Amino acid sequence: SFEDYKFLFRHFFVIGICIYDSEAQISRWYCSLRKKQIIALSIIALIIYGYSAELPKIFHLRFGMTIHWIMLPSAVVIISFAIHSHRFALMLNNRIIKFLGKISYSLYVWHGILLIAWTLYFINLMSPFIFYLSLFIATVLTATLSERFIEGPSTRYSRYASKRIVKLFGS
Repeated sequence: SFEDYKFLFRHFFVIGICIYDSEAQISRWYCSLRKKQIIALSIIALIIYGYSAELPKIFHLRFGMTIHWIMLPSAVVIISFAIHSHRFALMLNNRIIKFLGKISYSLYVWHGILLIAWTLYFINLMSPFIFYLSLFIATVLTATLSERFIEGPSTRYSRYASKRIVKLFGS
């Protein structure tokens, strides 16, 4: 339900703050681990995170929001390791990843709208593969144009306007 998702995302936000506040301790802990320990913990965390919806069923856990309490510790491990991983940092410096990061807000804004439009107009006109491929291409193209001609100029103007306001009225 929507309330479950609000609950989940609030916890991810709080965990993000905790990770940020505990960065020095996490860094020391991470540096104390051997490579095999890092790999083992990463695999365990990924498995727990990936199968967190199934674990309450497997172990017959019946209390509410179980999935979130199973998923959150593994998310902390994954995020913490990602922050300290040289390979992960290299992956994030990839041109494609940087591009997707630049248009991520536009992707977020446009994907739902385009999914609805594509479903209404094209779902019965093409194979599922072509449907999803064309939807993906249209979403990336729309997000790119939106970032280039709407978000980018708006951001630049808001920075300019805020500097002018500060000059006019002081700090």
